[in-house]
Amino acid sequence: MTSFDLHARLGEFHLEAAAAWEAPSAALFGASGSGKSTILEAMAGLRSEVAGSVVAGGSELHGLRPAKRRLGWVPQDASL
Repeated sequence: MTSFDLHARLGEFHLEAAAAWEAPSAALFGASGSGKSTILEAMAGLRSEVAGSVVAGGSELHGLRPAKRRLGWVPQDASL
């Protein structure tokens, strides 16, 4: 089971996002500016200002450093 239940207020942007799935992979899509990258960055542990829970493969990831989460994320823009 993989799931997230995230919330944050980032300036004028207010994020409330939750989902759960059993499949081995999932797709996240939506309009530009809807929070897709913020959700993925939060799941990967790269957005400390986003609160909530993230479960991957049945394991709670709260409190784990990004390197310990074993989640891959490739940004749209080429930045190293």
